[in-house]
Amino acid sequence: FLGEAEGTLQVTVPLDDHVTDPRFYDPMTDYLLHAAGLLAEEPVEEPTEESAA
Repeated sequence: FLGEAEGTLQVTVPLDDHVTDPRFYDPMTDYLLHAAGLLAEEPVEEPTEESAA
């Protein structure tokens, strides 16, 4: 809540408390960092089950 009080917080992303492996957040983290301009290279798209079949 400190970021909100300082006026530095712009966005919050709610996370699921029942995710058993943090790697499931990798695609979202990659997207958010790129959208914020914090990473230089393009995000790597994970293959979906449909495209792998």
